[in-house]
Amino acid sequence: NAGAIFNSGDGNSYINLLLHDNGLGIFSGSSTSNTFIYGCVIYNNGGLSGGGTTPYGPSIYLENQSGYSRVYETIGVNSYRTGLQCFGVSGPYVGGDIQGSVFAGAGAPAQQAGARNLIYGPDAVTSPTANVDSCHFYHGPSSDANYSIIFGYGAGITTGTFTNNYLGGGSTLLNAETVTNLTLTGNKIFDGDINVLAPERAWTWDSNTYYNTASGNNKFGDTTDAANYNFANWKTQTGYDAASSIDSGNLPTTVIVRVPLAEVVPEGGRE
Repeated sequence: NAGAIFNSGDGNSYINLLLHDNGLGIFSGSSTSNTFIYGCVIYNNGGLSGGGTTPYGPSIYLENQSGYSRVYETIGVNSYRTGLQCFGVSGPYVGGDIQGSVFAGAGAPAQQAGARNLIYGPDAVTSPTANVDSCHFYHGPSSDANYSIIFGYGAGITTGTFTNNYLGGGSTLLNAETVTNLTLTGNKIFDGDINVLAPERAWTWDSNTYYNTASGNNKFGDTTDAANYNFANWKTQTGYDAASSIDSGNLPTTVIVRVPLAEVVPEGGRE
């Protein structure tokens, strides 16, 4: 199939769907508003074009003209190109709220270098708001050439929050670019060739934890002066991460239990 779902209009909800082996999982165009995606499992979407050489297809592609797109408690894995793409080439993406979701293994089916689990930011129209909270983004051990997240792509984001997320695996874990007002706190970042790439800005960037990184390793990229720093120098140079910590050990084994939203719990409550 070309795609599992092509969303249009206002206020549509897609709840507890299993979407796999299509050209893409969910496509929401620029005429949409207030789309709600909850509890979906989306995997193995996309394919190869150009004589079998060019991968295409995200798990979820989002544009909107008003309101918010909400992606809650959703899993998107093993797409051919991108996990979650909050983006428009010429159309708008005016706001999104991404919570409690997992996007992992983007590019894995095609062994595609440079594939990203999340792209947030339209090409031509600035996104006013962005919220990514309590999500998980991961590339497997064979995906060293893959970036995980680019936050503030293209025309960028006016006000963005990126909080309490888990980022692991791949080349560069987080690339923060064009964001006017950014709050980036409470994240756990591990197993990357480069932990973060970011410019020097008046951002709130603190209380994060970096694992699998010796304090002397130059895994922190300052794009303002095109230099990589160790943790201490990164903090001094950028002013970020004053209360953050670094650990050369592995991320501790962690169990996370998510509680369903009341409005999508079946009548009669939880079992």
